[in-house]
Amino acid sequence: MEIHDHEMEILKAYSILWQNGTDCNPRLDERSEEAYINGNDPLDYTRMREDERNALYDWIFDAFDFQKTLTVCPRTSYGLKHVYERQTGNYVTNGQFKGAMIHAGYLPVDPLDLNCCYLTTLYDDVENEK
Repeated sequence: MEIHDHEMEILKAYSILWQNGTDCNPRLDERSEEAYINGNDPLDYTRMREDERNALYDWIFDAFDFQKTLTVCPRTSYGLKHVYERQTGNYVTNGQFKGAMIHAGYLPVDPLDLNCCYLTTLYDDVENEK
C-alpha cells in the first residue's frame, strides 16, 4: 500500500507531536529519552520494506472493525503489535505499528502516549485466536 503525500504529512505531524511530547515528560533524562523514542516513532512505519508495510496494513484492515463501535480498544499499540507478531510471525516495533494504524485511518486517542489506544475493536476471531 503506497503512502501518499497527504498520508505522509499526517504521519510526520504525529511523529513531531509525539517527539515534542517527550520534551514535556519530567521522568525522561537524555539517555532514557533516546531509548524512549527509538522504536516508538510512528514515522518508523515509512522506513519498512514495502512488502512488510503491506502485510501489516492488510492485517490491520482485516483485524479491526472500523464501524462497529466507538469504544476504546482495551489493548494498546504495544499489545496489538504482539497479536500481529503472534499471528503472522513478523516482527514490528511499537512505532511501526502506530504508524500503520495512522495510515489505516485509526488515530490514537492520545498521540503523546508511548503505547497508544484507538477507537476500534478487534474482530472476535482475531481477538480469540492464539
